[in-house]
Amino acid sequence: MKQTIAIAGFTILGIEILQYAFYLGTFAVSDILLNGLGCLIGFYLATRLEKRVNIKSS
Repeated sequence: MKQTIAIAGFTILGIEILQYAFYLGTFAVSDILLNGLGCLIGFYLATRLEKRVNIKSS
């Protein structure tokens, strides 16, 4: 789980920095928080589905 959180965090932060650097959007803390929340919800749902369907993770 720590690895997933780290990858999600770096990806979100990287996208926000690129948007700011290339003037493609605004750098907003709310975007970072909401994207992080979305990643956590997605991770939670994926682990629940994995247990329900009996998929073995690699």
